[in-house]
Amino acid sequence: MAQSCVPCYERPRNFQWYWKSSDEKWEEYLHVENEIIEDAHNERQEYVDIDGGYKIDLKQQIQQKSNSHERWPIKRYQFDKHLTNVQLREDRFSPPISISTPATVATMCSDKEILGADDSLKYWLNEGSLDDIYQDLENADIKKTISDLIQEASDGIIEEGISIGEAEKARWLARQLNNVKNYGENIQFGPNNIPSEIGKTLINLFTREPFFYVHI
Repeated sequence: MAQSCVPCYERPRNFQWYWKSSDEKWEEYLHVENEIIEDAHNERQEYVDIDGGYKIDLKQQIQQKSNSHERWPIKRYQFDKHLTNVQLREDRFSPPISISTPATVATMCSDKEILGADDSLKYWLNEGSLDDIYQDLENADIKKTISDLIQEASDGIIEEGISIGEAEKARWLARQLNNVKNYGENIQFGPNNIPSEIGKTLINLFTREPFFYVHI
């Protein structure tokens, strides 16, 4: 099985890709970009695109901006097998996030101009459970399977990624979900019905990649 098809939570993480900046300092590729380049490396691809209009030439070990002659060296560092490269999510650890209390939410959302005629939003505020809300509002008649929802999520991630200029990251994230989509076939959506393979994948992606964190 190709490395890119292996569930992301089962992959080795004992590697790190770097690029040399203009001040001669080696900088880490973060999170998903690191994985995108590693996938291309393992599949023996010569080129791979990353967001920002950059192309990675794995044969010559350089990064180049599209429509530019400027180049930056890249390199791969392999850790020992028993070591793991864990990149801290700085956006998750500083500064602290302010948590709204139910009273705050009620105060903020009590204005009719904010709620308008959106009964779904009112229902959400009253019920507070996303699982129950989704089942009641979106899945009551259609009875979608977990596999169906994974496909919808993948499509939505790609659409969102394109809209914010992070299409390559989005495609990689969607691919990881599609790698485990088959585990949800013939299983109707429910909070206690999510297969462990899908649950582990969701946790793995959310805890390592800001793309999910800032949009959920």
